[in-house]
Amino acid sequence: MLVTPHYNDSRLLDALSSGQLAVLRTDTLYGIVACASIQRAVENIFTLKGRSPDKPLIVLVASIDDIPNLSSNAKHTYERLNTLQPTSIIVPSTHEPVWLTRGHGSVAYRVPHRRDLRELLAHSGPLVAPSANPQGLEPARTIDHAISYFADAISVYVDAGEVPEDTPPSTIIQLEGTAIKKLR
Repeated sequence: MLVTPHYNDSRLLDALSSGQLAVLRTDTLYGIVACASIQRAVENIFTLKGRSPDKPLIVLVASIDDIPNLSSNAKHTYERLNTLQPTSIIVPSTHEPVWLTRGHGSVAYRVPHRRDLRELLAHSGPLVAPSANPQGLEPARTIDHAISYFADAISVYVDAGEVPEDTPPSTIIQLEGTAIKKLR
């Protein structure tokens, strides 16, 4: 287990690219992350969290151009909403693997506000990022809290300080044809 304060620590990228799990701060909370393209890593998150296997995960991407199936109008709407508050957009799946769609025919994507996280994503590729907690327990607000949940089951922990209690969850919108519907 490694604890680092840096998203650009090469050991973090090495761990993720080899299918290991990490915990790091997203825009909203600490999340367990894994490369979205590595099925074994994604499935390990479900096992570690005790998460229902039919409950899909949000996928973090470096840029809006990494989100498939968005029209220019949908891109504009997403960019506007994501500027105001971290926003995840659920889009219809075309070629995404079943370990991401979980049988729902769609995937939720988010471009993080954190520049250091976007830079990591530019090198790692898309990362799945559910909250850092076992199913049913309070999300970790500090790295020490996450370590108390997962200890050595996580290869790398990135300590970005405490998550303020008043941090709102991300907005969630869904692309339905050409319309966008706000879910949260």
